[in-house]
Amino acid sequence: FNSYPAHSKQDKRIHEVYFPARDGKQLFYRFLPNPHADKLIVLLHGSSYHGAYLTTLAEKLHEHGDVCIPDFRGHGKSSPPAGTCSYIGQLEDDMADLIQHLKKTKEYKKVTLIGHSSGGGFAIRFAAGKHKDVAQSLILLTPAIVTAPTMDTEGARAWAHPKMVKIGELLALNAIGITRFNTSPVLTFN
Repeated sequence: FNSYPAHSKQDKRIHEVYFPARDGKQLFYRFLPNPHADKLIVLLHGSSYHGAYLTTLAEKLHEHGDVCIPDFRGHGKSSPPAGTCSYIGQLEDDMADLIQHLKKTKEYKKVTLIGHSSGGGFAIRFAAGKHKDVAQSLILLTPAIVTAPTMDTEGARAWAHPKMVKIGELLALNAIGITRFNTSPVLTFN
């Protein structure tokens, strides 16, 4: 990361980079630097894919700041296995680690999270949690918020299959400190 050459504003080469999360796993992100900007824009992908589909948007936003597109843990080029976290809140810790990693080489006046689909839901969760001071603004692109009145639950059910009873049971067990069943599958995709 430190060896990036200076680029002109017209240079839109996206760098592919890994960074170490706090548990030592190597997580992947795409990075489009803008040496003249003091803002960081982080694009967050949806749940069943990875960040590659956001590269065209990154190129459009590049004039406004450095653009980062992480692959969430278990997605794309980030550490397998797919869809697994060791604890509740690990994705939020991963995001905080990534932003801290990027801030080691450049001081940003503003960090903006732009989340698409479940990435939008994640951005809300991140901004409302223990890392709420890390990002200064959020932009949500068709966010997947299952309790929102605009959520197309019929379409979502055809695509994603949450095991609501199991989720409820796990939440109850977590509330009393039992977490050993947290690795049980609770969501499948069509």
